[in-house]
Amino acid sequence: MRIIYLHLVSDSTRQHFPSDKTLDIKAFRKTLKFLMKGNQFISISEALECHKSGTSTKGKIVLTTDDGFVENYTVIAPIAEEFGIKPTLFLIEDCIDNKKLMWRHGLFVLTQHFDKQVLKNKAESVLPHLNKFNDADDLMSWSLREWQMKEKDLNMAILWNSLMPCSLDEYLSENKPYLSTKQVNKLINKGFDVGCHTRSHPSCSKLNEEEIVTEIQKSAVSLKEKFSLSNSYFSFPFQRAENVMDIVSDFSPKVDVALGTKELLNASKLNPLFWERTSIEFRYPKSVLNFYLNPLFLSVKNL
Repeated sequence: MRIIYLHLVSDSTRQHFPSDKTLDIKAFRKTLKFLMKGNQFISISEALECHKSGTSTKGKIVLTTDDGFVENYTVIAPIAEEFGIKPTLFLIEDCIDNKKLMWRHGLFVLTQHFDKQVLKNKAESVLPHLNKFNDADDLMSWSLREWQMKEKDLNMAILWNSLMPCSLDEYLSENKPYLSTKQVNKLINKGFDVGCHTRSHPSCSKLNEEEIVTEIQKSAVSLKEKFSLSNSYFSFPFQRAENVMDIVSDFSPKVDVALGTKELLNASKLNPLFWERTSIEFRYPKSVLNFYLNPLFLSVKNL
């Protein structure tokens, strides 16, 4: 079984997400069409049931998306329905209904409006308590390395308010980057699965135990109740944090599936808490080549 992921499918540039990670509609269609040759798409719920029953998942593919962008509803859903695919949508709880702009998305907007040196100077000025940029740093790499996760949203807001002519609320109101509760419920009614992508998209490896519980367990429980979900699915932001897995494994209520992004092949008997995913965020045919070749390369490398 293979699990694939992407964030955004759109033919339009969105200020809050990198264009080189955005899959255009034609490439998305071509990738799905090619992957369906000799394979069958199943939902994450079906994959979990196969695991529980011992049914083979050879030749099966699960499609997932992260961050809960509105394009899941306007672009991905119609195409997925056309192909008979039921994706899993991993949502950032704080962003549902466009209540907050996720900190990384906010920073990326800033990189679209200001050059690297302006951002460096302003960040070091308004956030003087943090270590300065290294020569190779840009705003995205510096913030991920230097920021404490409990301060990430405040830091982004301080930087935003010192540079942007509009407020964060105004940006959210005008652009509406994320899914609404109503849209999520409509997709669930169409057979889509929904999971947790944490409450606020931190780097989980930098969290303490209390923060892990808040960001993952409490958020997963909240989404399960909000959308009347049968199972609890979770995908790590950035990449799987191995130091978090002992805590996640002991959650009660439990998380049924936890997904990383190591791009390895998933054995059918592997614990669902350790399933991994492969990115298809490339232009066709690179997306297909990455799907088939990169996991094999990594498997050989790790022998």
